[in-house]
Amino acid sequence: MKKSIIVIILVSILLNLLPVKAYADGGPEISSEAAILMNMNTGDILYQKNADEKLSPASTT
Repeated sequence: MKKSIIVIILVSILLNLLPVKAYADGGPEISSEAAILMNMNTGDILYQKNADEKLSPASTT
């Protein structure tokens, strides 16, 4: 009984040491012509779609 508990604990510890890989899909599907997502604190661009393309604004009011 004691050996089986030790084996279960050791197997649990070994399984926790294995790395877990997670993959993200390609990105969000946005129906707009252009978009940009920026981290306000660091200024890093997290996502962009046609960010350099010049477009007229959607609304000015």
